[in-house]
Amino acid sequence: MAAKKVMSDYNYGVKMKSKTTVSWTTINRFLFASISILMLSGIKGFANYASFAILIVLLLLNIKSSLTKEQICVYYFLLFYVFSSLPQLDVNYCLKYTIYYLLVFSPVIYYSFVTQKNMGKDVFKNELLVFTFIWLAVSVISIIFYINDPGAARNLAQDGDAYSGSIIGGYSLSYGSALLCTYLFGIIIDMEEDKKTRAISTIVCIILAALVYLTESTLTTFAMLTGIVVTVVFERRASGINKYIRFIFCLLLISIVLLITYIEIHRNVYLIINWLNSQSDILIFRRIREVVNSVFLGINSRHFNERTGLITQSIELFFKSPLVGNGYKYGNVFSAGKIYGIGNHSELFDSFAKYGLLGFFPLLYVYICGVKRIATNHLGVIVCFVMLVIFNPFISFASNLALFVIIPLINQYTQLNREINTQECFNE
Repeated sequence: MAAKKVMSDYNYGVKMKSKTTVSWTTINRFLFASISILMLSGIKGFANYASFAILIVLLLLNIKSSLTKEQICVYYFLLFYVFSSLPQLDVNYCLKYTIYYLLVFSPVIYYSFVTQKNMGKDVFKNELLVFTFIWLAVSVISIIFYINDPGAARNLAQDGDAYSGSIIGGYSLSYGSALLCTYLFGIIIDMEEDKKTRAISTIVCIILAALVYLTESTLTTFAMLTGIVVTVVFERRASGINKYIRFIFCLLLISIVLLITYIEIHRNVYLIINWLNSQSDILIFRRIREVVNSVFLGINSRHFNERTGLITQSIELFFKSPLVGNGYKYGNVFSAGKIYGIGNHSELFDSFAKYGLLGFFPLLYVYICGVKRIATNHLGVIVCFVMLVIFNPFISFASNLALFVIIPLINQYTQLNREINTQECFNE
């Protein structure tokens, strides 16, 4: 029955290729693609205002579309942000950041427009090609930039105007790329996928992994690698093996590996430290050295202790104002948050501290909906996502584009393609 329904939907999607429908999908795709190019490029100022103008046109064209629960939560959060910011912030500044957050969450709004139309496989394919191409183009340009200027992403995070006018994705592009890379790795090891899909996924995965590595965000790289390991261990198809038995077995296996790793590091800690010292020109190895020093030798590391301390700081601040948060005290200005005790390094705990329960729960619902779309057989992506929101300032246009548009489009297209092929084989 499911295959028949998919085939029926596909046939309906093909029939929908009337002039009106093609115009609707093409115009919407063009408008949001323009926003994506402007927002992913990292170019500020004019790009934000141009993106906002295009988004208004997109919203007006889809004014008759039904409001989804996710959209309602986004609009509620924006209202909360405005009213909690105004007491300590001038109107112009508040309007600027409200527009920014509307753009940041525009992928949520756009995908709801896409899913409200019963589109065929070819339309999903076109959507996927456009946004994947944009992502890869910005990624390749960023990779070239990082090769010529190592540490550029960190400089950009410290000074938003450090590379004004340059196309550079920064940390936010690496967060989305880590999610995409983890998801695509699941496709690569899925023996049910066709060879062409797996080959393309491999090429894209290599590009995205290179971007994440060259961004020099240790925790983002670690989140991606952890997600890939979970993908390999838990998601690879193992017919005939009960999934709960497989889960327990894999959990036991990981525990044994971690225990052996701990024992071996403890036994050879000085040898490992010496080798890490010889690799100190590479940021990731410096971070690993700091962790080994702190855990095994009790030597305090500024970066390691500071990072964990910032999370604790945000948690403590949340309990001082759990209902409405503390953002209203400083107008929710990101740069001013640190003065008031916001860690600014953990989206999860920082959001609790800034917005309290009233502002956090709508955000939580939006992201739960996004994760639920890809939850089936994609545990690695969920693990990667959770690690990113705990240890990084995750919320950005790039992260949301990956989570709410590109990954769901890949998921929808591959499922539709597989079920249509199954139905065609059945008919033969």
